[in-house]
Amino acid sequence: PKSSSLRSIKTYTDLVNEDSPLPPYSIKSVIGAATQFQSRYALLRYDPGSDKFIGYYSNNHLYVSGCTKMNYAIKQFTMILRALFPDRFTPDSSELVLAVEAGDYPDVMPYRPCVSKNKKTPCNSHFLTSAPVLSFGSIFANPMFPNQMGFPMPGDHLTCFLRWATRKEV
Repeated sequence: PKSSSLRSIKTYTDLVNEDSPLPPYSIKSVIGAATQFQSRYALLRYDPGSDKFIGYYSNNHLYVSGCTKMNYAIKQFTMILRALFPDRFTPDSSELVLAVEAGDYPDVMPYRPCVSKNKKTPCNSHFLTSAPVLSFGSIFANPMFPNQMGFPMPGDHLTCFLRWATRKEV
């Protein structure tokens, strides 16, 4: 991974690695982050009233075969969250909304010209303050989408994290 000192753009991953807080974000920002993607993007909401996680997929996005990986990632991620933070996810907790995408690569077709140039700056300046997007799969090495944070690939990798979170074994 590239050191943040070698570039001027701080990604959300850089902030986490430095133990720095992420910028505050709103539900509007989570919804707005959807414009980065053509498919495989969902809002994941914890609803304390029903004590359930609910995934929302936009009708404006293509529903492609890769959505199976996203659904799988969401299911396993919510089990990991409940195992690691049992006191956070109760009927008395506050609501939580996260942006999630998954697949072998981010489906950022709306920004294809930027990606093909392999820019070393964000494809859009609003990504510097957009909601973080938990990307279960590959992310770009250059900070074209600084709000994307790499998470384990759905399948064996994420299953290993789930096994560790729930059974402390791999």
